[in-house]
Amino acid sequence: MSYLSIFYLILGFFFLIKGADLLVEGASSLALRYGISLLVIGLTVVAFGTSAPELVVNILASLRGEGSLGIGNIFGSNIANILLVLGATAAITAIPINRIALKVDLPVSMLAIVLLFLFLVSDGGIMGRGIGSSFLILFLIYQFYLFKNQRRSENDDSSIKQMTMKKSIIYMTLGLTGLVIGGHWVVDSGTKIGVYLAQTLGYENAEGIVGLTVIAIGTSLPELTTSIMAAIKGRVDLAVGNILGSNTFNLLWVLGISSLINPLEIDKRFYLEMVLILICSLLIYLFIYLSKKKIQVPKPYLSRYQGYIMLVLYLAYLGYLLVP
Repeated sequence: MSYLSIFYLILGFFFLIKGADLLVEGASSLALRYGISLLVIGLTVVAFGTSAPELVVNILASLRGEGSLGIGNIFGSNIANILLVLGATAAITAIPINRIALKVDLPVSMLAIVLLFLFLVSDGGIMGRGIGSSFLILFLIYQFYLFKNQRRSENDDSSIKQMTMKKSIIYMTLGLTGLVIGGHWVVDSGTKIGVYLAQTLGYENAEGIVGLTVIAIGTSLPELTTSIMAAIKGRVDLAVGNILGSNTFNLLWVLGISSLINPLEIDKRFYLEMVLILICSLLIYLFIYLSKKKIQVPKPYLSRYQGYIMLVLYLAYLGYLLVP
């Protein structure tokens, strides 16, 4: 580990934050121009962009035969997206949850986990090219459904800066570029720092631990910065769509492509993370149920104190992983 790694880690954070700001502005303007809902933009364009670091990390891990790092990255990122990213966003402001997110996106990501678990049990823990292909097909069906059934947007938010199509695309391109570059620097530097610390402290399976913690948090930083920026700007549908869309992208798109490159051997120690992803998804439904029961509101939402609870749960999860 060197001071240069720390420098690139800090510089990566800057690129992530600025990239997220540009991406939110460009995507919001595009949604306003074409009458596309912010939720659908978040579930597709923004989710694809913020999942780029996971995709890059997993492709590299697959090519290098470092399956544990890639699998830990995906599962750890999905847990971080719900407990850390959604929790931090809800802690800033109460988040109304769009019904399409509850009826389509969460169930799709949960279905992906259940299917993956069943496939792994039947195939001896190997995610081969056949499973990867089926995941990619399911992903395309999911994307087709979103665009076909999305309602025309009523984005009359005067705070959204209307830009030309060319400028919107430039903003989004620069934002995505910043997220990818920043994510690469954060992941690369964070890996070096994390592996050094893990080995120094005597952890076994340093690769898996780093994948579930340092890499997972690092590749979730685009989602975190984009969602917080969207929440601050009052575009909560974009924030929620980004989080839930990224989870679905990670499971269906990233794992699907990774397994096509090189079949993935998923160790049984990762089964706990798969169960935790399901529990985290169910936790959202539980919190929404409790909120509706406590206060009669027309739209389901996550409250700020529930966001704090999710953050505490994520810290407890990290504590569990890092205790030797």
